[in-house]
Amino acid sequence: ISRDPRDIVLSYSKHINKDINSTIDLLNNDKIMGKQKSNNRMPEIILNWKDHYRSWKKFIVVPSLFLKYEDLLNDIEMEINKIINFFYTNFQIDISNKNEKINNIIKSTNFIDLKNLEKKYGFFEKSEFSNFFRNGKKNQWENILDQNQKNLIEQAFRSQMIELKYI
Repeated sequence: ISRDPRDIVLSYSKHINKDINSTIDLLNNDKIMGKQKSNNRMPEIILNWKDHYRSWKKFIVVPSLFLKYEDLLNDIEMEINKIINFFYTNFQIDISNKNEKINNIIKSTNFIDLKNLEKKYGFFEKSEFSNFFRNGKKNQWENILDQNQKNLIEQAFRSQMIELKYI
């Protein structure tokens, strides 16, 4: 699942408690981040946004399906059907009671409910600085990023953003 890097910058800045400009630099650098094993977790390799996206696009050993976060917000049922069709086409997995299961997925992944569950029970990916299920909206960048910040992100990730139809 990809997400517009302009919105990722806002979300990730809250997650790591850094200002937006520092987060833009972080998402654009060529360093591999998060290599250390911690809390009985295997190391997580975090690349800059462009290389992270390209690594998934070039990974062709197994079939893959690319979805956009924004499309999930726009029409989650259509995106779930893409997933169902992907599994049928590539692995001959047929889903019985499809409509019932789609409705259950939509209900159980409702952002507000997930946010409330995080408040009540916690969430493993939550940072010490911000809830994981913080806002869940798209295009927040339009009202928060200044023109220079927008330009930096769009210049750094232009090719991928065009491919994903973010610009």
